[in-house]
Amino acid sequence: MDTTASNHCILRKKDYVTTPWSGGETTELLIQPQQANFSTRQFDFRISIATIRIEESVFTPLPGIQRTLLLLEGELQLEHRNHHIAHLKPFEQDSFMGNWETHCLGSGTDLNVMTQPPFSAHLRVAQATALASNAHYIVAVCLSSICEIHSIRLAQWDCVWWKNHDLLTLNTELKQGQIAWIEITKDA
Repeated sequence: MDTTASNHCILRKKDYVTTPWSGGETTELLIQPQQANFSTRQFDFRISIATIRIEESVFTPLPGIQRTLLLLEGELQLEHRNHHIAHLKPFEQDSFMGNWETHCLGSGTDLNVMTQPPFSAHLRVAQATALASNAHYIVAVCLSSICEIHSIRLAQWDCVWWKNHDLLTLNTELKQGQIAWIEITKDA
């Protein structure tokens, strides 16, 4: 993790940890607080990239966790029993609760954002634009082969994040590439 005086941290793909799950593998990009552990479910938020390698899978139950899944590659159908069905193509997303019984058809790669109360997340895909936010945490994940945000150069799956215990006012410009722009707020 590269840390600078301007209150941002850069996370590089080479430093991520990848672990298997029943349908493929997951790579954790960021978890907060820093000493949190996903297996204990004691975290405020977690951002990861998952590959789904088998054509039919059931998502691990995660009670109390809000999930947003952004499909990056492939095609998926998420069937949330007694809730809704989402048909996802690249750069489409679905939000759902982790305790919902979720059956997945298809294979691909996705970006997962998980939050626990009192935190919530908003996710969008952006390219070559001015970006502004008032959030407690802001995370930009590079989705293209290279991204440049001000003077910060990122390769695919690298990310930069800004944190503040008060609401963060950030005005930045994405000069090159495509990013997942994630705003995480702490609800009152």
